[in-house]
Amino acid sequence: MRIRQLNSDGSLAILAVAGSYVITLGMNLKASLHTQLLGFSIQRTDHLANRTDWLLSFKVFQAVLPHKAVDEMVSTEQHPIQDFFWSDFTVRPGRSYTYRILARGGVPNMLTTLAESTITVSTEITDTTQLHDIYFNRGVAGSQAFVTKFGNGPFPTITTQHPEVWTWLSRGLQEAMFSFIQQATDAGFGIRASIYEFSYEPVLVELAKAESRGADVQIIVHDKAGDASEAKQLATMEALVTKTGLGAITTFRKNQGDISHNKFLILLKNSTPVAVWTGSTNLSVGGIFGHSNVGHIVRDQSVAQKYLTYWNDLHSDPVLTTARADTVQITADPVARQEPPANSADAFFSPRAQVNLLDWYAALVETKAKPTFITVPFGLDTRFEKILAEPERTNLIFVISDQPDKGLDTPAITANPANRTAFGSSITNPNGLESWMNTERLTGLNSRVRYIHTKYILIDPLGSDPITITGSANFSVNSIQKNDENTLVIRGDTRVADVYFGEFMRLFRHFYFRDVENSVSGGSNPDRIFLNPTSAWADDFFTAGTYSENVRLYFSGSSGEI
Repeated sequence: MRIRQLNSDGSLAILAVAGSYVITLGMNLKASLHTQLLGFSIQRTDHLANRTDWLLSFKVFQAVLPHKAVDEMVSTEQHPIQDFFWSDFTVRPGRSYTYRILARGGVPNMLTTLAESTITVSTEITDTTQLHDIYFNRGVAGSQAFVTKFGNGPFPTITTQHPEVWTWLSRGLQEAMFSFIQQATDAGFGIRASIYEFSYEPVLVELAKAESRGADVQIIVHDKAGDASEAKQLATMEALVTKTGLGAITTFRKNQGDISHNKFLILLKNSTPVAVWTGSTNLSVGGIFGHSNVGHIVRDQSVAQKYLTYWNDLHSDPVLTTARADTVQITADPVARQEPPANSADAFFSPRAQVNLLDWYAALVETKAKPTFITVPFGLDTRFEKILAEPERTNLIFVISDQPDKGLDTPAITANPANRTAFGSSITNPNGLESWMNTERLTGLNSRVRYIHTKYILIDPLGSDPITITGSANFSVNSIQKNDENTLVIRGDTRVADVYFGEFMRLFRHFYFRDVENSVSGGSNPDRIFLNPTSAWADDFFTAGTYSENVRLYFSGSSGEI
């Protein structure tokens, strides 16, 4: 849900965008007021709880509070936010919230109000019968919130220990996956699954329960034991399949080109496919509770039928050349540089002989020339790097990568003010950053990909005609040509874009701050600790052509100055 509002005197515009667990607020102020602006104070009313509070932040005015206790947060009423974009990560699905935003002037010890606006927005309801439902796990175990809530001692090793930890990390992802499976209540239902990692026993138990209720359950599991690690993973999956009684209905796919990387479940009712669970979430402890992942439900029979046709083909365990020919028959290559049909949702599968899909994704980003948001676990393909390196390009492009990518650190890319990249990281040394915990610990559930495991592209998510590309496939040649993969391409669905955008910005801001902080040498730096006591912080937001100006205008839904 998104709402844009201009206050009565036209001096303050607000765009509120609500997902399920995140509400973002973009602010735009009349240009003549910015030379007085010390920041924004934000007050929130939770109507279900009948509670009104000022939102909290970390940075303070030094003259007002020269020292803070470790992990102390402060009210934005006295210590306003010095940014034109803010996110509220403490909301809950299906609730209505009213935000009162004050543009503050004056001096740090005596703030005045330059402009004021009030806006009411409702978060999305999850577990519904709508066309799409989207579930992101927490994905930020390395955070101040995690250390504050659970401490930094040894992490629990099994999910029966400290269930509150696992519930917090799942953030509804595990529960939604279980609910999807539990819809198969009797013999009138069926489930078809294609799974890469099949090592989280509670999911196997849920599938076994569905079969015991009479549902027709059939499962394809990746099978490859190329090295010691893969052999160990395969042995674990085989043992769990046997332990949970799924052996007779599980087929291990042996003839895949590289890896059978899918993570999808198809729900059938009276032999008709009615819904699909897909996304980036491996059915493993690390997939559900560790690095960032998404589960995406599509309740569209035509899309579900394509998945079933694809599943049936994989179930025959075709070799690479056969699988490539078959997937193109199921979902043809898109027409080069042609946009998806308006208000559509479609699926594309791999492996494929050509990389037309990858070319198409890059062409959509380039030709739309709109703000774009990309997540990648293993670095960005050169097709996208070339777009970021175009010197005359002015549209914003944000990238989150699980690990530093040398291709994103070239002078041509870093010199363009429209680009911003964030790499997965946690605070390992606060370097004089007062009021922060000394370290942020990870779960230890993931080794190779520790932070970001999602693979999605958002093109103009705040526009009226957004494009969302999401699924199991990394945006790489290998994913297209060698792996079993699936990807959804959704155009025109602003509800889907709202959820993905909020979650993207939640993670981007989280990791971007840490990435910068960890690159700073030791010692105290007042700019990192305290608010600016003057309006100079806002100057860049009103300087033509800067990244900050572009953010102010786009995130507030503004086509120009107000």
